[in-house]
Amino acid sequence: MSAVCGGAARMLRTPGRHGYAAEFSPYLPGRLACATAQHYGIAGCGTLLILDPDEAGLRLFRSVALTGMMVCLM
Repeated sequence: MSAVCGGAARMLRTPGRHGYAAEFSPYLPGRLACATAQHYGIAGCGTLLILDPDEAGLRLFRSVALTGMMVCLM
């Protein structure tokens, strides 16, 4: 998973999770929400990651483990 912030690609590794949806916050510049799941959102548990950019890439601000992430985002 990668995001472009300020012209440079940023990346965060999420072992066992695959990102399939991302949205930038309309209120906080640079804050990114990314939905991840075990099997690309088709099956398994999901996690909502709240990310902030920093010098090294993306920093995890908060994560929320959920089941049925696809239902949550549609």
